[in-house]
Amino acid sequence: MWFCNISKHDSDKIKGYQVRATVGGKEVQPFFGGLSNESLKAALKERNKIWKKNGIIARNVLMSPLKGPVKSKESSSGWHGIYDKTEVERSGTACDVYAVHLRNLATGKPTNRAFRKHLYKTPEAALREAKSLRKRNIDAFNKIVEDYNDTVYKDAVKLADKEVRQLKPFLNDVIGFDQRRWGRVFKKHFPSGLQSNIDPKTAKVAKKAGK
Repeated sequence: MWFCNISKHDSDKIKGYQVRATVGGKEVQPFFGGLSNESLKAALKERNKIWKKNGIIARNVLMSPLKGPVKSKESSSGWHGIYDKTEVERSGTACDVYAVHLRNLATGKPTNRAFRKHLYKTPEAALREAKSLRKRNIDAFNKIVEDYNDTVYKDAVKLADKEVRQLKPFLNDVIGFDQRRWGRVFKKHFPSGLQSNIDPKTAKVAKKAGK
């Protein structure tokens, strides 16, 4: 594995290390000539300086927050993450539903819920409930993501500084989703857990019931 955001050039025309970072939507690519350890260390220092100044880190290290509910012309319901469709139940009966894309708050993984239209007075009422749940779910998910990313970023910066000292790649250790780290942050937000891992509203219900 190689160093994140560092490209090595070793051709007859170009030899050196180039930092590649995106800051405010623009590419930043300082170049350090030569393939010596001093050149590599200078490139790593510059990469870390850019990261710390702008509060960014290598791609796929931090999780992205979600947006919603937001309108979408591409979604059959008119709302992103909510789809108007017909599902076939186990009995073989066709059922019109609003299928909602959500996150399991305890695991951080994608999940779904279907709002069966016939269980509501009108399809519009079913859609309102679908939008309401998606908003609660996303709001809670994003709060966990914020704390999760904060802990990952702090560890990643330490590893990035370690790379400068030892000239060995360490950041690959924090690339990708860390289930155990997510679990710790989830417990911080919901120490008593949830009755439903997709709906944070149930945390209030559980608390009241315990009084």
